[in-house]
Amino acid sequence: MIKRHYGGNSIEITWKTGEIDASNYVRLRKTYKTLNGMMTIEGMEKQICFQSVNQLKHVIRSNHKGTIRVENIQLNDIITHYTKLALNLRKRNNITNISDDVLWKLFAAKRFIRKKPLRQAIQYQLTRICKEKFGTSIPNKITIRVPYNKVLPLGRIQHMAIDLIKISNLPNVAKELLIHKVRPVYTKQPNIGDIAMNFMNMARSMDINKYGCVCKQKAKTECQNHQINKIIDISDDTLLPLKRHRKMIPFPDDPGTWKKVYMEFNKLKSLLTKMDKNMESINIYEYIRGNMKSSKSITSKRTTLSAYQVRIATRQLKGWLITYADKNPGMLIACCPVWYAQNTWKTFKYGGENDTYILVEKTEEEILRDWRQFHKEHLGKTGSFNRKGKLPYGYILPKFKDLNKTRPIVSYYYHPLRRLLNIFARALTFLLKSCTEVRHLTIWTTDALMQNIKHQTEEWMADNECEYAMVTGDIKNMYTMLPPEEQTKAVEWLIEMMLPTRREKYITIKRRGREGARFGRSYNKTTHLEIKMTQILTMVQFDTSSCFFKIGNTILKQVWGVPMGSPMSPIIAILVCARREHYCIQGLAREKQMIRAFRYVDDMLIMMKYRKGKRHLTEKIITKVMTCYHKSMEMSVERYGTKIEFLEYQISMEKHTIEMGHLCKNEEQLLKTGTLKFKKLPEADSFAPRKQKLGLIIGNFCRIGKHCSNIKTLVLAMEQTCTEMQMCGYGKNLLYEALERMYQKTGSEIWRTMKKIPIFGRVTI
Repeated sequence: MIKRHYGGNSIEITWKTGEIDASNYVRLRKTYKTLNGMMTIEGMEKQICFQSVNQLKHVIRSNHKGTIRVENIQLNDIITHYTKLALNLRKRNNITNISDDVLWKLFAAKRFIRKKPLRQAIQYQLTRICKEKFGTSIPNKITIRVPYNKVLPLGRIQHMAIDLIKISNLPNVAKELLIHKVRPVYTKQPNIGDIAMNFMNMARSMDINKYGCVCKQKAKTECQNHQINKIIDISDDTLLPLKRHRKMIPFPDDPGTWKKVYMEFNKLKSLLTKMDKNMESINIYEYIRGNMKSSKSITSKRTTLSAYQVRIATRQLKGWLITYADKNPGMLIACCPVWYAQNTWKTFKYGGENDTYILVEKTEEEILRDWRQFHKEHLGKTGSFNRKGKLPYGYILPKFKDLNKTRPIVSYYYHPLRRLLNIFARALTFLLKSCTEVRHLTIWTTDALMQNIKHQTEEWMADNECEYAMVTGDIKNMYTMLPPEEQTKAVEWLIEMMLPTRREKYITIKRRGREGARFGRSYNKTTHLEIKMTQILTMVQFDTSSCFFKIGNTILKQVWGVPMGSPMSPIIAILVCARREHYCIQGLAREKQMIRAFRYVDDMLIMMKYRKGKRHLTEKIITKVMTCYHKSMEMSVERYGTKIEFLEYQISMEKHTIEMGHLCKNEEQLLKTGTLKFKKLPEADSFAPRKQKLGLIIGNFCRIGKHCSNIKTLVLAMEQTCTEMQMCGYGKNLLYEALERMYQKTGSEIWRTMKKIPIFGRVTI
C-alpha cells in the first residue's frame, strides 16, 4: 500500500477499483505532507500527473483501472514522531518532562491512532499529565449550553467561543484542537408547567403542616370536603395564562436566560485560565455584551404570553397545589394540599390484610446497603452501581374523567440500578420476541395493529355465510394484585423454553438506545454489555422482592402486583399474559379459527365470526380467552359491536371488510361546542424553534398515516387534526410545509393532494 513506501526510488503500484486501502483514502491529506507521481490508465496512452493529495483522490474516485507510480512521498511529522511518542505513553511515567507545545501535539496525534482501546489508554495518560501541569483535564467536547433565544443564534455563539480561544496565548496547535471541540447547543426554555407546577414539593415531603388547607373547609376527614378543580373551569381572567397547554413556552422576559449564557462562557474562561493565566483579566460580561450589541435583536415577533404573566397568574393560586391531569397532560389542575395528602395515603394504603403495600421499618441507608451487596454478589461484572442513587418516590395524579380518582405512580429516576434494570428489560423483551415456540397475542407497538389485522384477516373474512363482530376488553389489577410468584414463574418458563433451542447462553445488549440485542458474547465492552440468560431470572426476583419506595419520609414496600415504575414492569406484565395465552391457544384446537385476538399490554381486541343462530358458540370461545389469565387479573368488557374504538383507532366492519381510521378524541366536543376537550399540542405562539413545531405536526401526520387503511379515513382524520391545529394557532404555511415533507419522505401523492381538503381551501397545486 502507499503508506508503506516513502523516500528512495520511484515505486509502481498497480491499482484496481476498490482495492485501495481505506485508511489511505480517508486520511490521505492528514497523513502525507508531500505526494506526487504519475497515473497510467489502461487503454490510454496519455499519463495523468498528480502533484497533491487532492489530485490523487480524484484519481482514486475514478472508475478506471491502471498503474499509479509514486515518485515522491513524505509523511507528515505529526504522524511519525508524535504518534510514536503518544504510543510510548502507555507505560506510566515513561515520559517525565514534556513541554506544553509537545503535549498539545500529542493530543493532535492521538486522533490518528485507529484502535479505540489503545486510543483510550493514551487519553488516560494525557489526562493525567494535563492534571499535573494545568490542574484540569481537556474535555472531549466543549459543550456550550445556551437557552433558546432569537438574539444569539448557535453560529454566533460558536464564533464568540472561537474568538475567546484565539485571544489566549496558547500554541496554535492547542487553539486548533480546542476550536475543533466547541459544540454550541440550545436548551429548552421553561414552559408553563415548569413555572407553575409545585405538587412535587408536597409529594416528596408530605408535610401537611407546612401547607395546610386553603379551600376554607374545616373538616379534615372526608376528601370530598376539600376542593380540586380544573383551572380551565375557574372563571378568573387573571388565570388565563394557566388555561393554556402545559408545555407552551412563554416569552422569557426574565434575566435567567442571559445569566446562563454568562455562566457557560465563564466555564470556558476558567478552562482557558488554567492553561493561560493571562485569560484571567478578560471581562466575560463586557465580552458577551459587546457581541450582543452587534447582533440583530429580534423582538417584533414576540409571543402574546410572557413568563412574568405566568408567574403573576401562579401567585393568584398561592397555597394551592398545581398539577396536571392523567390521560390529558396538557391541562393543569389546582387542588387543596389537604386533598392531595389524604388521597395520597388513601391510594397508597398499607397495613390491611389485602393491601398492596406494607410499612417497612428499615432505613433508606440499610436498603441501599442491601442493594449494593446484591449488586456485588450477582452483577459486579455486569454494570456499575450508582452510589449517588436514592430510593424511588411515589406520588399521585388525578384522573381526567373523575378528579376524585387518582393514579399511583412511582418514579425510578434516582434508583441506583435503573440503567441495569433497563438493560435487563430489553434482554427479556428480546428473548420473548425471539422465542418462536411461544404463541401469544401481543402486539409490540400501536402502529403495528393495522398490519397485524390485515395479515390475519385477509382470507379469514372471505366466508360470505358468516357474520362478524368485535369485542374489546381491559385487564384490571395487573399492576396492583398480581402475585410475585406468577411473575417469576413466567420468566422461568420462558428461559426453559429458550435454553434447549439455543447454543449460546449469553445475550449481548447495546448499552444505549432501544435496539441492538443479539445472542452471543460481546467483543466491545465499552458500547455493549453481555449477560447470561440465568441472570435475567435473578434480576426479576430482585426487582419483584425489593419494591421499596418513599412517600414523604415513610418507606413502603409493594408486595402485590408488577413493580410500579420499574423499567422491567411492562415486559413482565406482557410475559405473564403471554404464558397464559400460550396454553389457552394450545387447548383451543380448531376453535381458534373462529376468532382473531390482539393484545397491547392490558388492552385486548377480539374479532369473532359466527353463523346465524350460533353466535353463542363463538362467545364461549371468547370467554375462554378472556378468562385464561390469573384469577387476580380481572377482564372487563368495554365495547361490543361492529364499530369500536381501540387504542388510537376507529375500527368498523362492513360487508366482510375492515376499515380502520385514526381516533380523534376531540371530535364529539368539537362538533357540540367548538372547543377542545383534550389538549394535544402547545399553542402556535409558543416561544420554541420553528423546526420543533414543524416536527410536532409531522409526527402527528405520520401517526395518522399509519392508522388509516384507506383514503377516506385518511382525509377525514387529516381534516379533524388540521382543524385542531388551526384552533391552536398553526398557520397554513406551516401545515403546507409539513405536507410537503411527508411527500418527500413517503413519495405518496396523497400528501400533496391533502392541500385541497376544505380545511386548507380549494387550491391548485
